[in-house]
Amino acid sequence: MIETPCGHDPQGVSRYMNIRWRAQQISLCGRYSHMRFKEFMARRRFWITVVAGLALIGVVFSAAVVRVRADAAPPASSSTHPRGPGQLTVRAAADSPYTWNRGTTGSLQWMQPDGQAACCAEVRVYDPGTYDSQALESGERITVAGHQAYSATTDVKNLSGAADRVSKMPTVGWQDKSGEWVTVVNIDSVSARKNPGTDLLTGIAKYVEIGAPADVEVPMHFPAVPGALPLKYVNVGDGTATLGFGGDATRTPWPLQVQASAKGSPDMAPSLRGAPNTTVAGRPAYYFEKSGSMRVPAGGSGLAVEIDTCAVQVTVADRTEITRDDLEKMFEGATFDRCD
Repeated sequence: MIETPCGHDPQGVSRYMNIRWRAQQISLCGRYSHMRFKEFMARRRFWITVVAGLALIGVVFSAAVVRVRADAAPPASSSTHPRGPGQLTVRAAADSPYTWNRGTTGSLQWMQPDGQAACCAEVRVYDPGTYDSQALESGERITVAGHQAYSATTDVKNLSGAADRVSKMPTVGWQDKSGEWVTVVNIDSVSARKNPGTDLLTGIAKYVEIGAPADVEVPMHFPAVPGALPLKYVNVGDGTATLGFGGDATRTPWPLQVQASAKGSPDMAPSLRGAPNTTVAGRPAYYFEKSGSMRVPAGGSGLAVEIDTCAVQVTVADRTEITRDDLEKMFEGATFDRCD
């Protein structure tokens, strides 16, 4: 565990991968505002892929398929139909008091309630046959929203960015009639020690429903992506939508990643600083090959542009595989909904 004074990043630790330290600050220091908490959760999702023995779906996918907005809810009726890439079956109940981050990669779906009152609970839903429920079913039988569930301490994978990291965390869960396993876990060890009971988890679990598969709703629609890379990761929440294409969910960064936020978003400000050096879709744009200006991995590149109400950033892991010309062509014929 990294011990540092509250409010200061520990020296020599990656700014974006030091998730455990930021969780300590939120849980122990009491110095993070609600907006700072939202920034922490958004960055956690941006940089960390949660892995739970995923069976990735290798289907070629065009982002143009995902066309509806992020504030619509999937249907409530249960379904055993298989999900496609970028689809969710998990949803929040109509009477939920929370707003939720939502996303999926491979056989895993997640929802995360927003706000410090819900810290640090996370809903994880596993496709049929992909979750080992033995430890959970050996726990205490409880009732959640009128149906049987279990409460136990289980192995929860990948809390801090390492695909093989496992921590024992409080878990509440049940198997839906669709065959999917629904779990609610405390994703922060500090919070779990301070709140060892299940009140937080059951309080979140009662607002979780499983319905028919529905597309995750994002505000950007591209006719095609370079190399027809398959969609592997979607996350929507905190005013930001992120898509990851190609590659393996056990490793980041994605070969191609697209992020859209509201125009003027502080998260995008470093990418839109200085004089534009190219034009995209008739708009001034910023192309980068150095990580000092935007989140670009070594050997990668990035392109950032403001279009209507959106600030859009595309990054690639290997600029020899996906070139600057490829990035600029992505925006030909692309359309954008409102991001504000």
